Amino acid sequence: RTPSSPHDGGLALVSQVSSGPAPQIVAWYQAPAEATSSLRILRVNRAGWPRSRPESQQRLTRTGGSVVEFAWDSAGRQVALICGKERRLRVVAADGSRLWELSDRDKLAFPCWGKDGKLTVLDRTGTAPTSEFGRLLVVDPRSRDGRPTVIPNLQCGPPVWNAASDEWLCAARDGRQWRVAGVSARGAVRPLMPPTASPLGSRVYCLHDGKQVVFFQSLRYRVPDRNP
Repeated sequence: RTPSSPHDGGLALVSQVSSGPAPQIVAWYQAPAEATSSLRILRVNRAGWPRSRPESQQRLTRTGGSVVEFAWDSAGRQVALICGKERRLRVVAADGSRLWELSDRDKLAFPCWGKDGKLTVLDRTGTAPTSEFGRLLVVDPRSRDGRPTVIPNLQCGPPVWNAASDEWLCAARDGRQWRVAGVSARGAVRPLMPPTASPLGSRVYCLHDGKQVVFFQSLRYRVPDRNP
């Protein structure tokens, strides 16, 4: 529990901690008098827990626009947000100084930061509400036109960033063929395994050394080196 004022208590659901030099926690926060929750940064003390004082909190969003998903960048300087019923992509600085919309596309999901400040999201337009697959978009927040790179001819599951090979990894399907694919920051796609007709789970996980990826179905393959 963390107070929003000396006389008002609330609930904070801690779900992510930044990996930057100054540890911070992102949490959904809801005060009793508020109908919707907001996204906040909670400063962390030496003991590793947020101080339960109002001045230790930095509010990043307002209750007028709900946050349904978020993801830290690797430096802990900014957070990608999926906001509102439209599920649009926004980015906010960790100090709350800037909040901007990166795309006017709707039905986005699963933001994931990569190299050089770029990130990916899934465009789930036209997919079933329960499906975790969609078109993969590579977004550069520094781009002047704001247009994402769309990965064609693939339906992808939620991506994960693999720093060892400088690419996002994801489960992908092309028609009736399934595979695990690597996607570079430039949008180049390479298969990491032979295609199979057997459906794969939507989730993949990269092991610590970045040389192996584990499927949602617990199948394991070695990631080929980019430069043999």
